Amino acid sequence: MLFDKLCGVAEKFFPGKKSILEDAKLFTFDKIPHEHLSKTKPDFDLDLFALPFPITAIEDAASLIILIDSQEHQTGLNVQRNFIEFMEYGKNREAFSNVNLAPQLREHHDDYLQMMEQLKGYVVMNQGVVRKITAQERKWLTDASLDSINLFDRSGKLVLTCGPSEIPLHDLKTTSGNVVTALEELMLLYTPERFILEVNPVLTDKQAKLLAKGKKIPRSDQRPIYTILAPSEIRDKMGVRLQDDTATLDRTHVGRFR
Repeated sequence: MLFDKLCGVAEKFFPGKKSILEDAKLFTFDKIPHEHLSKTKPDFDLDLFALPFPITAIEDAASLIILIDSQEHQTGLNVQRNFIEFMEYGKNREAFSNVNLAPQLREHHDDYLQMMEQLKGYVVMNQGVVRKITAQERKWLTDASLDSINLFDRSGKLVLTCGPSEIPLHDLKTTSGNVVTALEELMLLYTPERFILEVNPVLTDKQAKLLAKGKKIPRSDQRPIYTILAPSEIRDKMGVRLQDDTATLDRTHVGRFR
């Protein structure tokens, strides 16, 4: 998972991010974002939107976005949140839509994908701030900035670092679009037919003791994983089948659900 790769990068190059990743609650979405998200404005009061947790990580088929509230009990989209984006080039071309690309790149979408293919296996870590997001019919307007871009080659070596004054505008626009997509995925929680499913790993005593030492950031198989699903999807994931109004559980599934 991208989250696990980011943990390794942080431990080696950015130890100051360790507490953020330790406290982050990880949500995963298996579907390709632009194929299942609504193309219209969400049908609820956006001023009531809140992250499920103060530090929420969202990993889908395209990228990993970590959103960080700047204050307690933060609501709405017109408030500042820090973000970290982590992405692997060439991982899943079909997961990227040209909708989030800057206009000057949109008509060259195939060239953009070709560039990603050439950098296949490289990973990039973007850090920035989103201050305000406004919904206008079928599009979102963002007030955001990028503080840094860090590029790592296939061996994990840091090969490029860009500061605010060196970051091209199209990188900011593309990253801002990915942040909005992550927020849209979380907004599925505000539809009445969906719920948060939490899956907890079953750790051995040895694994639990190693985690307790705190030397390593817990990876995805060592922490709860969250997702947002409809009841039928939750039953499928848990192996529950409804028969004559009664539920049966497939005991081959491992893990604890809540």
